[in-house]
Amino acid sequence: MDKTKALMALQIQAQQLQSPSLPSTTPIFYRNLEARLDTRRQSHRLLQLHTSSHTIDFSSNDFLSTASSGLLRTAFLAELANHPTFPVGSTGSRMMDGNTSYVEQLEREIADFHGADTGLLFPSGYDANVAIYSTIPLAGDVVVYDELVHASIHDGLGLTQAAEKRAFAHNDVDAFRETVAAVRDAHAAIREGRSTVLVAVESVYSMDGNVAPLREMVRVAREELSPRGNVQFVVDEAHSTGLVGEKGNGLVSIVLGNQTIRTNLVNYARGLIYTTAPGFPTLAAVRASYRLLIDGKTVELQSQLQQNLRYFHHSIQSHPLWPKATAAHILAIPAGKDYAQKPFLTQIVPIWTRARDNHHLAAHIHFGDMTAWPVDYPVVPKEQGRVRLVFHAGNDRQQIDRLVGVIMEWAGEMLEMNETGAFPTSLAYWLALANHQVTIVERSPHLRASGAQIDIREQGIPVLQRMHLLSTIRDQRVHEAGMAFLDPTGTVHGTILANTSGQGAQTLTSEYEIMRGDLVRTLYAATKDDVQYIFGVSVERFEQPQPEKNKKLTVFFSDGSSDDTFDLLVGADGQGSRIRQAILPADAPDPYRRLGVHVAYWEVPTTEGDSAVCDMCHFPGGRVVLRRTQNETRSHVYFAFKDDSQELSGGVLHRAPVEKQREFFARRFRGAGWLTERFLHALEMDSTAEEEEEEENFYCQEVVQVRVQQWVKGRVVLLGDAAQCPSPMTGMGTTNALVGAYVLAGEINRNPEDLEMALQEYQAKMRGFVRQIPVLNSGVLRFLMPQAGWGVTLFHFVIGWICWLRIPELVARYTPQESHRWKLPDYEYE
Repeated sequence: MDKTKALMALQIQAQQLQSPSLPSTTPIFYRNLEARLDTRRQSHRLLQLHTSSHTIDFSSNDFLSTASSGLLRTAFLAELANHPTFPVGSTGSRMMDGNTSYVEQLEREIADFHGADTGLLFPSGYDANVAIYSTIPLAGDVVVYDELVHASIHDGLGLTQAAEKRAFAHNDVDAFRETVAAVRDAHAAIREGRSTVLVAVESVYSMDGNVAPLREMVRVAREELSPRGNVQFVVDEAHSTGLVGEKGNGLVSIVLGNQTIRTNLVNYARGLIYTTAPGFPTLAAVRASYRLLIDGKTVELQSQLQQNLRYFHHSIQSHPLWPKATAAHILAIPAGKDYAQKPFLTQIVPIWTRARDNHHLAAHIHFGDMTAWPVDYPVVPKEQGRVRLVFHAGNDRQQIDRLVGVIMEWAGEMLEMNETGAFPTSLAYWLALANHQVTIVERSPHLRASGAQIDIREQGIPVLQRMHLLSTIRDQRVHEAGMAFLDPTGTVHGTILANTSGQGAQTLTSEYEIMRGDLVRTLYAATKDDVQYIFGVSVERFEQPQPEKNKKLTVFFSDGSSDDTFDLLVGADGQGSRIRQAILPADAPDPYRRLGVHVAYWEVPTTEGDSAVCDMCHFPGGRVVLRRTQNETRSHVYFAFKDDSQELSGGVLHRAPVEKQREFFARRFRGAGWLTERFLHALEMDSTAEEEEEEENFYCQEVVQVRVQQWVKGRVVLLGDAAQCPSPMTGMGTTNALVGAYVLAGEINRNPEDLEMALQEYQAKMRGFVRQIPVLNSGVLRFLMPQAGWGVTLFHFVIGWICWLRIPELVARYTPQESHRWKLPDYEYE
């Protein structure tokens, strides 16, 4: 366990951004390379080499456990003993001095075992695939390939001479038929039998472990290309070696075929011609492995592996949480569907999760002293994640029970986290700490863990520190290096970097940038054991206590139920708060201060050129586009504009159907410049998605500030944006909610017998806090979102000089963190 924790700690440490802290003297070549690596670091997906551990193996390709059991070692040493004068090292390419009678005899033995005419060994399966697809398809041929074939096949196809390459949907026989027919119709040489269609598939796919429907595909190829018969199947069997067929006669890094194929590879495969041949010890290990197969010494191991797989699928599907976890889409194991009826189960069993959840599951498995690895887009579909399990003949039932227990323990935690909302949990934390009974009512039926990137600043940081959550939040940060200011041509006029020195104040980019969903999950995990949560309902109305009868509130819920046991109702229901509307007098001033600013945000794929710096581009017409990299596969874009016209006031746009909102923003920004067309194209692509996915990926709102004089009425109090919304443009919304929750709970705890006094003290203290939050007046907004082209030029001129003089960096670094006029109160908890 200690070694596993140390490994995880090193992995986390390695994810810290490097390019912002490089010395100014570092050559641009290395700065650019580190910037590219930072796109992986910021999503905690930087790959590293590490030595194998002694944890329980659910990861390696030692499927039959011949390596771990010592069986292969014994056979290998015996092979070496049979050749006491074997050479050490290689003398060159097989075309020169690297070919031996030993390797040719080995190729004949392997070919005989598989029933092939001949074979040709390559240093690796990767080299074999690249050699095949860069050499065998001729000009005029067409390669039709399954969309999920191995990366080595894709790399080989990048070098092919073939006239065309066409993918078909994974393991979809109908899609394969359509693709072959389309190729036939498009190429006269194929129709007339003068050129060949090569079909690239894997027998057992390396990622999802499913099996290609080869029998059906061969039938389709014959039907569509009959009577010419000009089709050849190229089957990669790297993951069926020793497992499928009589005695496990799958393939490894050898190309099996007839003499024509072999001779062409010898003459044209650069990966063979210009590569040093494998040395004798490597060839001896291959021969020892095959002797185990040929002599039938692995048959029992094949049977044991199948028993292990059936035991795993039975155990996990029999777990009490399995039906609920799969129904909630926490996890899925397609490889286990109808496992009892399948004659053969593949050793690769991927667990499907939602994107990013796979890393949480893999961490759980690692901390359980087992090895399994997460896999992300683009290897798997964008919205999914995988944890790839590989089973072995040597795994015993105790190990499998342990694995199932860890997986379902994680699933149980995810189910709990899937059922709650956001900032009321911070208040619940402090109230529960003081032994108050707390109930959170959430309108959503499940965890609302989506949303944009948010930042935590100033007094919000010590609040999280006092909650003992700051280190957790630090590990979940989006590593945004700073903010760059661009014009419509993409020219950068200035960059303000984040202050990561650990000293001084924050700049435009906070040191604590985090996705809203990660903060939600963290706050929930800290409160779930001490707080009651009710989901899928909201507060419809309430009745204040009647002093002569009782001191309790009666709350009426949207499901028709009511409860008369509450001492306090906290309205933490956002800037559109219904609780606020209920406590304000009828003649109260409009709480909304409308800024004329409208914003939409959605998700786009991250591309190679996207850096860890947030890009802000200004356009005439009061338009601004912001791009922020979330991780190496996803970025968020924000399209904002300022328009004070009556046509858009009062939230008219934001009450329109989502599709109308999309169309409006597309019209408003079409042709603006920079990368807007790319971002709008992503928006159009998402418009074909299912409705629930659209709502998750596209959000539109009017930017307003909320100001009310009355935060308290009787036993009802407002919190966060419901009480005072500073607007997202100030970057203080999250901090306002965290600080407000801390102060409200602290005053209740300080005045346990006088709730009225506690609420008044809360209101008085928090008014002092919100007064320090910057006010966005019309002049500031006109400068930040200029209407005229000259205004955009002026803005970039000013920001360019400010950045050139390093004013933001100097101000941040030499402004003490505790320089805020408002000081965070201290409260004592037993």
